Amino acid sequence: MGQSEEGFIERLVAEEIRRLVADAKSDGGIISAPKSAALIAHAYKGSRLSQAAIADKLMMAASSAGVAVEFGSSGTSAGN
Repeated sequence: MGQSEEGFIERLVAEEIRRLVADAKSDGGIISAPKSAALIAHAYKGSRLSQAAIADKLMMAASSAGVAVEFGSSGTSAGN
């Protein structure tokens, strides 16, 4: 995969994180970091970001926006 394609996928991941945080903020909801990170990692398999890195970015974005974050197991195995 080319560098420009990887950068595009990274931007899509960042936009998905931004959307999740914005939706949770407007709805007063809580973001499940492990579950959301697992879904994003699955949807954007071409990303260089690991599921843990996506969860970290999601938690940082949610914290910055004042959105509650749920920690815990994603409920999925590495093979899913």
